[in-house]
Amino acid sequence: MPEAQRSRFRRSRLLALGAMLGAATLLTFAVLRPTGDEPGATPDPGSGPGRVSSPEAAQGPGIGAAAPLADGAVARLNGVTADVSLEPGLPGPEAGMRLDRLDVEMCAGGADLFVDAAFWNGLGDDQRVHSAHMGVRSFFTLTMAPGSCQRGSVDLTVVEGVELVAVLLMDTSQTMVARWSAGGEPGDTVPLASDVRANATALGSQVELVVGGSATLHAVDLDAEPSARAADTRGGGLVSVDAELCAGLEPIPTSPRHWFLRLADHRLVGADPNRSTVQAGTLDAEGCSRGTIDFPLPAGSPPAGVLYAYGGQFELASWVIDR
Repeated sequence: MPEAQRSRFRRSRLLALGAMLGAATLLTFAVLRPTGDEPGATPDPGSGPGRVSSPEAAQGPGIGAAAPLADGAVARLNGVTADVSLEPGLPGPEAGMRLDRLDVEMCAGGADLFVDAAFWNGLGDDQRVHSAHMGVRSFFTLTMAPGSCQRGSVDLTVVEGVELVAVLLMDTSQTMVARWSAGGEPGDTVPLASDVRANATALGSQVELVVGGSATLHAVDLDAEPSARAADTRGGGLVSVDAELCAGLEPIPTSPRHWFLRLADHRLVGADPNRSTVQAGTLDAEGCSRGTIDFPLPAGSPPAGVLYAYGGQFELASWVIDR
């Protein structure tokens, strides 16, 4: 598809979905498809864990191996940690269940890539599929732009006494598109990448949005001072960005939650709305809004970029942070 035609198609698709942004998560695109002729294992339908139809699903590459997906996208399982504990006050699993944490990473290829924590599942030695815990996730539901990457954690709800033997990546039809053996430890890994280079721009650049209007990242303060209203910075400090969003001929939604800080290891950090001066609402046609958006920076990985996602769901612009 020519680039101009692709942009028109993407714009019409986003505008058609704009009215749905106040509803639940937009599970719209089923872009994860098997790349070969091997049939995927399909769990039985139902609300609870289902038996997987292919006992061979425990086989597959080990932790740290990248799996090819459709359109040049790639996915990788970076690690599995059994029986993790959540911070006080966070919703945990039901009695008789535990949480096993997956460290996962995905990169888009030549097309948009819709990612969601719910696509990641575990196969237990009971030959049943164990799904993602709905309470706490650091892997954001997002339609990533071509070449863009995201890394995060997904907690699986697993029955006590059951051991995971494989990790499964599913699509929206519950068809398996990749699998890994859950045992072992990865070696040293560099950030995952597809063959497509992400279209990130320099700080200060204005990016024209396919939905109309523009987004501009004016400045980044890597050493912002936390205040009494700040969220827990998790030991890594605070990053504040000066951002501007302008609508085109149609109104567009605005919120600090539509902006993300990208770390060097591809993890995304959501904004702290209690510190940000950008307010949630709707930007009138041809109107502009400029303000600061603050991000609590976790320890261990430096910031590498900022991305803007329309409605918090569709990545439309990204900028590089030079340290």
